[in-house]
Amino acid sequence: MESLDNSFWQGIILKLSFKPEKVKRTMAALIYVGLTGAKFTTDIVPKSIWEDNTTSGCAVRMLSGAKRGLGFLQCIGRVPSPAKTRHGAEVKEWRLLPEKRSLALTWLERNGFDLPTNDTDIQRELFSISTSLAQNGEIQPA
Repeated sequence: MESLDNSFWQGIILKLSFKPEKVKRTMAALIYVGLTGAKFTTDIVPKSIWEDNTTSGCAVRMLSGAKRGLGFLQCIGRVPSPAKTRHGAEVKEWRLLPEKRSLALTWLERNGFDLPTNDTDIQRELFSISTSLAQNGEIQPA
């Protein structure tokens, strides 16, 4: 078993000790995106939720299988970032593992987030988020 003095875990612990709600909200946003069955990058999450790249990185590491994470997300490749500020830099593309869907819903419920009633609700919310980001110039419209 790895010890918690590993620099990876130190970073996670440090981030969670100061901003646990932003990390949780970012994790929830990534789960909501994943529940649609869509492939995505972390750039889909509005900056008002994640604040900085370390928060989104922490959230995705915790949701993926990295360093004994929850294993909800799977990296499926690298794609150019849709965020204008990233200037097309390659970023990881993720998907929610279908066999982890029920666990992801349980995580949302146990952490105080609303459960989507159907995929239409999720799609509507994601469209709203994407539209808002595009209007603010934070991402390029797809």
